[in-house]
Amino acid sequence: MQLFPGLPVLQRELAELASRRRTYVVRVVAICAMAYVIWKLVLSFSAGEAEVQTVMGAQRFEAALGAGGPIFEGLVTSLFWCIKLMMPALCCAVVTTEKERNTMGILLTTKLTPGAIVLEKLLSRVIPMLTILLLVFPVLGYLYSLGGVDLSKLSGTFWLLLLECFLMASIAMMYSCWFPTTAMAFIWSYVTVAVLVLMGLVTRDSDQLFLLPSELWDAGLRASSFGELLDETMGTMIVIASLLVLSRFFLVGRAFVSERSITLKLFRLLDSFFRWLNARTTGGIELIRDRNDLPVHRPLTWREESRKALGKVRYLFRILVVLELPTFFLCTLSAIASNERAFQALFYVEYVLWGLGALIVTVKSCTLMSSEHARETMSALLATPLTASEILFQKILGMRRLLCVVAIPMATVSVTHYLLFGNYVSMHAIGYLLVSITSIVLMLLSVAILGTIVGTRVRSQTKSVLISITLLAIWCALPLVASTFAESAVGRAAYVTFSPYSLLEASERFLTGMLMFGRHWNYVDPIGQVWWIPVLMIYLIGVVASLGFLHLRGDQLLGRPETFGGRSSAERV
Repeated sequence: MQLFPGLPVLQRELAELASRRRTYVVRVVAICAMAYVIWKLVLSFSAGEAEVQTVMGAQRFEAALGAGGPIFEGLVTSLFWCIKLMMPALCCAVVTTEKERNTMGILLTTKLTPGAIVLEKLLSRVIPMLTILLLVFPVLGYLYSLGGVDLSKLSGTFWLLLLECFLMASIAMMYSCWFPTTAMAFIWSYVTVAVLVLMGLVTRDSDQLFLLPSELWDAGLRASSFGELLDETMGTMIVIASLLVLSRFFLVGRAFVSERSITLKLFRLLDSFFRWLNARTTGGIELIRDRNDLPVHRPLTWREESRKALGKVRYLFRILVVLELPTFFLCTLSAIASNERAFQALFYVEYVLWGLGALIVTVKSCTLMSSEHARETMSALLATPLTASEILFQKILGMRRLLCVVAIPMATVSVTHYLLFGNYVSMHAIGYLLVSITSIVLMLLSVAILGTIVGTRVRSQTKSVLISITLLAIWCALPLVASTFAESAVGRAAYVTFSPYSLLEASERFLTGMLMFGRHWNYVDPIGQVWWIPVLMIYLIGVVASLGFLHLRGDQLLGRPETFGGRSSAERV
């Protein structure tokens, strides 16, 4: 660690990362993912480019000249998306962990200035990301030797990748300094990155003050020299510096902010606004009032629904409005503009809603039990005369309102598909509606159970959120990657069945035909007509088995003593 003398925070962060097993697991997974991308790029270009075919089987090096260009562009594009996906997750916890450990005050009492702390914390996450990118640089050098890539493009690519790392890291750093928990910083970092990417896609051809994340690589393709590239990226560098300056001020100003001071203040601010609006428009009429009655049955469910912000009806109704209005607007536009049964726009809306719904349910479910550990109320909860399975089931049941709110926008898209099908009374259309609704319910229950199990085993809310999202991403992506090796449509469907994505694809193929790789064909799909049966059966059995596991192993998950004579410690008390 003598490579960074005079940088104690950077040395400590790198030493902690080096001692963690997951650091090396992430690197191995990244290497495997990059190798898979390179392999797919070579195969895709070898199928359509004669030059690459020559590279794969030629005996003379001269025959391969000029073949590196298309593969180089595809690989670098994948690297930019890799940075967008990984960098916020690596950097969003860099300051919030200090707040959660109550070590932020100790760090601020040292001789280090806030600016030095921010820079060292930032570098402690950028350096590991650069080490992952270094694994691909020899491949880029080999593609350069094949031709089709000049030296200015190669050097400009290195600069743009470095700039992308600092841009993503500075966004996550700012939120890490602002929010008190890693979960909030994680969510807002990815929301901001998604918004910037969409803005770049919409305003790609217009002049802007700085290059958005989705435009950095396009700038590298446009620039004819490295100096011109520096001029184009000057605005982005200014944005990075501005974000780091904001992080420096947030680090001190919000060092001791509590978790309640963000979400509750926001909801209370909305409450005051709606009360003022209600008093001016309706004379103070309230359709839904908070109930203060005590629970008769299921006390933990009552506690989740009456004492938590994401359990109260009025708060969930506002979240529903935010989700449902854009969904209803897009569905209405599709209904007006569509004159065919292959509704591509609605499929993309469905992708986004399913991903957003899975993210919301995962974050909520994994904090059901880990929040009890964080607030030091777990021992009091275990001392109640409730069995472990009752505690877990009542906690999950307390999410029913949130699950309904998340499911309504998804069901809106399914109902729109059903209405656009034309023949409302046909068994095919009605069957699709039933299959789609069942798929939504099974997906949300599967994600909620997964998050709950992780939350019982991981006491830290930060770790439980990150681990749950990571497991969900692996669960979704691994079968899809494996399916690319299948040589037949039946084999691909068999692999995809084990991914939650199959619940979406099976219902849509049941209605419109094949759905894969963003392209939709409206033809008879023999596999899609019957594929929904094993998919729904597998996930239904999985949900029932998971609930049975929670019932049988609840004491072990919550850390209670083993049961004796069929009675738990809570029942004996």
